[in-house]
Amino acid sequence: MYNLKCLWGFLLILAASPVVLLGQMTPAHAQTQQPASADLERQYDAAFQEMLKHPDNLDVLFKFATLASQTGDLEGAISALERMLLIDRNLPRVRLELGVLYYRLGSYELARTYLELALKAPNLPPEVRQRAEKFMTEIQNKARLTRFGGDCYAFCMVAAGFIDLVIEAGLKPYDIVALIPIIEGAGGVITDWAGAPATKGGRIVAAGDKRVHAEALALLKT
Repeated sequence: MYNLKCLWGFLLILAASPVVLLGQMTPAHAQTQQPASADLERQYDAAFQEMLKHPDNLDVLFKFATLASQTGDLEGAISALERMLLIDRNLPRVRLELGVLYYRLGSYELARTYLELALKAPNLPPEVRQRAEKFMTEIQNKARLTRFGGDCYAFCMVAAGFIDLVIEAGLKPYDIVALIPIIEGAGGVITDWAGAPATKGGRIVAAGDKRVHAEALALLKT
């Protein structure tokens, strides 16, 4: 059976090595990774093979996730960490790492979700809390970025999780009907400014998160 102490021991060993843990990166470092060395690539390949042999071993999964992140395989790292949470939901450090990875991908809403969950964990180690709070601050700063214009591209960016919100006005039905299933299929919400279906066009608001959509509607109604 998996022992949580083993994971923390593994983290401490890695922290003492030249390999940088995902959660130990600063927000600036998280987006300026250097190309992987040949030795790191070999470690990554070996970790991948080990994960195939032991897909339910949390230590093996975390090791692969760390090396995958170092080599630039962010999607592979995310998959391994998500699997860890399927095995054991009570892993706030893993939620922190997922928050960092989604931050690096530019998916700030998903990053915020994982970081918030990590910060809610009881008895969270101070160093983990500090790093999570740093990334949360950076995400909040980046989420303030505003762009005017973008047409259908902006709606697709919402569906992909790269931006939080699109607000439009003066749209025709043919401008929006094809975008509705894309937004909703990705788990987002799209309506007019009154919260009614968006099929008739007009003034439209789309968000990747129900909470963000509700906040936007409240502001638009004032």
